[in-house]
Amino acid sequence: MLREVMSETGTTQSELARFSGVHQPSISQFLSAKVDLSDDQLDRLLSCMGYRLEVVRRAVRPDLTRAELRSWKLHRQLSAHLTRSTLAQWQPTILANLERLRDAVRGQPHIRNLSGGKPYWTTRTWSDCIAP
Repeated sequence: MLREVMSETGTTQSELARFSGVHQPSISQFLSAKVDLSDDQLDRLLSCMGYRLEVVRRAVRPDLTRAELRSWKLHRQLSAHLTRSTLAQWQPTILANLERLRDAVRGQPHIRNLSGGKPYWTTRTWSDCIAP
């Protein structure tokens, strides 16, 4: 976008550096995408050429894999039904399932997700798992 506006306005890197107070090598790095440019920085540079940055916020559906989508749906369903009291009721079942997974399931994804071979839930307090 910056390069496009510079081209449209006929502004060189040196001129933009002089107008904005940003060093020319920094502008070169922004243009080559070697350094990320924040919205504020981009707006400042554009304003030196008579433009403003307009940021449009909109909801975007993420591109989830089948497994990620299933995980998200499960998390959503669980979080809709769990409270402090129901979590306390389900704690023995959850711990038993995690123990079963730790003992019976082999393979990188499952072992990595169970912190050091211990069930994840035993490494945290139950109050950490429920929003106040």
